[in-house]
Amino acid sequence: MKLNPFAKKTGAYLASIKAEHDDLKTRIEDIEDELFDARADYEAASEKNTRLRESAGRLSMNTPPAASAHWPVVAAASQKVQQLESKLSVLKSRIPPLAHLIEGPDDHEKAQARLQTLNSRQAELTSEIAKADTVTAKLEKRITDVQSRIAAENQLAAEALIGAEGEFTVPEVLAKLEAELRLAQTALADLTTKKAAWRQEHDDNRAALREAEHSLVHTRATVIEIELFEKVMPLMDLFARAAVSRSARHWGDSEYEYLIKIPSEQVTAARRALGMTTED
Repeated sequence: MKLNPFAKKTGAYLASIKAEHDDLKTRIEDIEDELFDARADYEAASEKNTRLRESAGRLSMNTPPAASAHWPVVAAASQKVQQLESKLSVLKSRIPPLAHLIEGPDDHEKAQARLQTLNSRQAELTSEIAKADTVTAKLEKRITDVQSRIAAENQLAAEALIGAEGEFTVPEVLAKLEAELRLAQTALADLTTKKAAWRQEHDDNRAALREAEHSLVHTRATVIEIELFEKVMPLMDLFARAAVSRSARHWGDSEYEYLIKIPSEQVTAARRALGMTTED
């Protein structure tokens, strides 16, 4: 039995889940309408009973016969509301597991896309950081070289200033070197800021990657479960007979489940096929 958890399709099993989900939604809507009317009936019956009780006067300790006769109506209305609320709660509790299966294939695609996007971004950040490290090293060397040249030119300019008798003009080469130094220092500061932001994003993405990988494992499990049931559905009668027979032979075993032991070799092969290690 070959499973393909990444093939997006709707088989008989998933179609039956969708049909059950839609039927539940319809039943829930009908009960919600019925509950709305039942609550209104209960409120009306309660208000009427209150009026009947108050008709005897606020100081009266006796319940008027009309109020006593009407009380079963109030109790019945209250019981109907409680029954509908309970029924509604049970039906609503069956929706999430079905929705989880229905949304499984789309959730798996989204998880794959999310992980791919994060991995691509991490690769981009790693590349940008590596480039920035290279450029940083070049800028730092250039700054050191320019500073050495400025020191030498300053010494020459100082000697020239000592021997000058009139106005002294700063050598053009020294002005250019100082301008080059300022530009290089500004570029280094800007690059350092960007690199720090990239490193922070890279570190922050690690948690997002772990979450995305975790999500992919769970959505993949759901898709594989769906695929499994699509393959198993034609054999369900055979499993049912085996489960019922085992239950008759071993008291306490459920008729609604049949445990099958999978050989370790096949489990290992499945892990390899899914790209999982034995520690996962």
